[in-house]
Amino acid sequence: MNITSRMRLVMLLSGTLLFAQACDRNWHFFKDAGTRAYERGNYIEAEGLFKSALQEAEKSWSRESRVAESEGDLADAYLAQGKYAEAEPLYRQLLAVREKKLGPDQPDLATNLNSLAGALLLAGKPAEALPLFQRALTLQEKAVGRDHPDTASTLNNIGAAYFKLNRYSDAESFFKRALAIWEKALGSKHSNVALILNNLGELYAAQRRYPEAEPILQRALTIRETAPASDHPGMVETLGHLAALSQNQERYGGVAPLLLLRRVLAIQENALVPKNFSLFSTLNNLAEVYKGQGKYRESEPLYTRLVVLVKENVGTEHRGVAKFLGAQAEVTFNQGKYEKAEPLYEQALAILEKVKGADNSDYTTNLNNTAALYQAQGRNDEAELLLQRAQAIVQKDFGPEHLKMAPVLNALGDVAKTQRKYPEAEQLYQRALAIWEKALGPEHPDVATGLNDLGALYVVLGKHAEAEPLLLRSLAIREKTLGPDNPAVGASLTNLGMLYSAQRQYPKAEALYVRSLAIMEKTIGPEHPNVVSTLESYAALLRKMRRDAEASAMAGRAKAIRAKYDQSNPEQDKAVQSAQDKEKSGDIQNAVYEYTRAINLAPAGVGAYRAYINRGLLQEKLGHLEGALADCSEAIKIQPRNPAAYVARGQIKFRVRHFNLGSGQGRLIAPSGGVLTPEGGAFGDFAQAIKLAPMSPDGYYARGSAKMEDGDMRSAIEDFTQVLKFAPAHEEAYVHRGFSRVVSGDYQGALADLSEAVKLKPNHTEAYLRRAFIKKELKDYRGAVDDATRVVTVEPDNALGYYARGMAKSESGDHHGALADFTETIKLKQDEKKKEESGTALGAFASFGGGAIGAQAYASRAGSKTALGDHKGAIEDATQAIRLDPGLQLAYINRAAAEEQLGDYAGALSDASQAIARNPNQANGYISRGRARTLSGDHQGAITDLNQAILITPNDATPYVFRGMAYNSLQKTDAANGDWSKARSLSSDLTDTLLRMYAKK
Repeated sequence: MNITSRMRLVMLLSGTLLFAQACDRNWHFFKDAGTRAYERGNYIEAEGLFKSALQEAEKSWSRESRVAESEGDLADAYLAQGKYAEAEPLYRQLLAVREKKLGPDQPDLATNLNSLAGALLLAGKPAEALPLFQRALTLQEKAVGRDHPDTASTLNNIGAAYFKLNRYSDAESFFKRALAIWEKALGSKHSNVALILNNLGELYAAQRRYPEAEPILQRALTIRETAPASDHPGMVETLGHLAALSQNQERYGGVAPLLLLRRVLAIQENALVPKNFSLFSTLNNLAEVYKGQGKYRESEPLYTRLVVLVKENVGTEHRGVAKFLGAQAEVTFNQGKYEKAEPLYEQALAILEKVKGADNSDYTTNLNNTAALYQAQGRNDEAELLLQRAQAIVQKDFGPEHLKMAPVLNALGDVAKTQRKYPEAEQLYQRALAIWEKALGPEHPDVATGLNDLGALYVVLGKHAEAEPLLLRSLAIREKTLGPDNPAVGASLTNLGMLYSAQRQYPKAEALYVRSLAIMEKTIGPEHPNVVSTLESYAALLRKMRRDAEASAMAGRAKAIRAKYDQSNPEQDKAVQSAQDKEKSGDIQNAVYEYTRAINLAPAGVGAYRAYINRGLLQEKLGHLEGALADCSEAIKIQPRNPAAYVARGQIKFRVRHFNLGSGQGRLIAPSGGVLTPEGGAFGDFAQAIKLAPMSPDGYYARGSAKMEDGDMRSAIEDFTQVLKFAPAHEEAYVHRGFSRVVSGDYQGALADLSEAVKLKPNHTEAYLRRAFIKKELKDYRGAVDDATRVVTVEPDNALGYYARGMAKSESGDHHGALADFTETIKLKQDEKKKEESGTALGAFASFGGGAIGAQAYASRAGSKTALGDHKGAIEDATQAIRLDPGLQLAYINRAAAEEQLGDYAGALSDASQAIARNPNQANGYISRGRARTLSGDHQGAITDLNQAILITPNDATPYVFRGMAYNSLQKTDAANGDWSKARSLSSDLTDTLLRMYAKK
């Protein structure tokens, strides 16, 4: 949009360079020198000079006006460099000074409002800019009228803001109103008319209204060409838009955009110092046209030049440097210069991570392109990680169906195809194609890419009838939009050749391969890696035609090129795939053998990386800890920048309790009796994975899981929150964060997380189970029963589901239902002897101690039997629970309750004391013993126990009821009534029930 040049900032936005009548020599010198540097396009030099002017202004006798003017100059210099964060506060300060001096309704403030709003608009904040532009418009209309040329300037700026907000109808209305004013006041051939026509043309092009855009831009160009200076920057801009219009209409194959851009470049290089930002745009557009035509050798020096110019003008870590480094890397990669391309991509990513936090679409573009480089080298695992990061960013910032998602999905389809995950690849290709067609129309080159890749997959799958129309349509689009000699056309021809070869249409296939090779060799060279696929396919065809000598020569040429570029090893890949197949079938020993064979084929190869990782994880499962850690470390040696290897090694270290203690003195005792001391610890590896892939959820998830198991719930919650930032559909992160939250006491937050998990995975039994225990704790017994019922419906053998439902029924008073559920739990678990790992999770959700779920079920069933009057049966169950788990407090408490009902107060006292010994920080043991002491006549001892219970749970009515009974037995009526009154205030129903139950006793 037309608001970026110095002239336009002065005319339409800023007006901040108000030369004072009287200036001292130093201030005047720095200001004038800074202005000259600015107009030359040397914004870094201008910034320094304007800062010096500001320092002189601080000393000036007319300090206020000069400081304001110098701040405006400095803000303009910042703005030109894209330093929006630095420019904005200066414009705000200048506006505040003038508002204070002139008042809020002074028409002269319109200039300052336009300056600040323009800065916000350029900074990508159109929503903040719009009200400021509108306020400026109100002041101008009041001062000079609705039809004044100055009013039209602000109308143009409001149109620009609406354009950026994608409110195209509103933008068009304001542009047309400005156009009418300027045509009437200034004439139809005035430069301002050309400016607004240019903006309208750009608006129409953005809406793909190309037939309307082109004549408007041509009219703007005519006005600017007949202006006194035909090389006016405005003409350059219009020519650039016309060239872009030609590109957007998919006319890459023609000469129109090249001719227009070469004309622009000639004007700029003759009239401007080659550091002006408008030159950058032209060089970029010209490079893009060459790239679109497959002329990578022509585009590479243009991008190289752009990198140098941007570094010189705005510094080495500006996002513009990253943009052009990425583009330079892309065309370098497309020429097969892999070793040169990779460090360029790395530099671009490093800059973007630093200046924009890695959370932006420029970053995803570079991730996609770097992934393509890795794929070309056979480094598919690394490529997949980058693409998953890109997918998470686009999903978060734009949504799953945005145009920016299509190339990511398509690239993930390529990876899935390479991994022989054909159904997944098909789905990804189809999603990408649907997005492209919806957003770009049926004839766009990107649509051709989607058609070509999906068609090629169908050839592999033998779906020839589905493949042919897709490949023919792709070829037609590419020939029309890119020209007949584009490398992409060659790729389409190769895929069609593969289809016809599979259909035994050999002459037809050969003709396509010959044409494809001719295009490839002409445009990207005979040794380019992209030629390999055609050579190999052609060689296979020649073998079918019994032309073995030609086939061998063709295959040998392909092999030589592949050896130069591709780091993969087909035999090794087969061995890895065989190992994975055996692992899936449960044949672990032979899987380990196949992984070992894969490693031996090429110990430093790409396939060896996967083999080491997978073998390491298998060895860890088999208890071979030394070998597991060694394998992960070998994988890291092969791919030291791959975060997956660090995650795997960190998980193994954590499982064997090898923590990073900071001092580096963590030790792991190996099965052999030696001491393993691998570098760093588990958390060190997780940190390295996160450092390498700060946008990937994997490192955060692994570290969060370890922190959760380690009891550091606050840190775990932070990590799982990061996981969900980058992977919003990660249901396990919701489950684990929910668990961490409930342990931290945040039951509502935990409920929300677990509810999100079941939305994402409706049959997630662990999420339902954990939510059932939370609801029980919150006394939502109906909800708890429903969730637990869902668990046992999905998994009828899930003992925890029956136990959770039994607990909820028991606490809600449904003792018969609880008894049935506890009995089912026992039936499912009666042969279980070892304690379940999930006992840790249950301990956080329910008020019982640890232990095997079978023991807990016996103890809980004892409570139900006591409630139903089967006291002897209760004692038997509680005793069995104690045999299974002597440390289970609940068993002692429930046995004491049954003994108490049978009048065995000595037994009840003994069991209650055992309960207290098991957990002296829980109130139930003291309540049980206090009740037994009251019933046995030891009222003072009872009061002592119940005092302790009240200290632990001051909001539970139960200990107040029983302490009141003890006081009443001691004839301390006032104290008794006080306790019962307090109990009723906490729970009147429970208080009355307990008093009735124990009245006779």
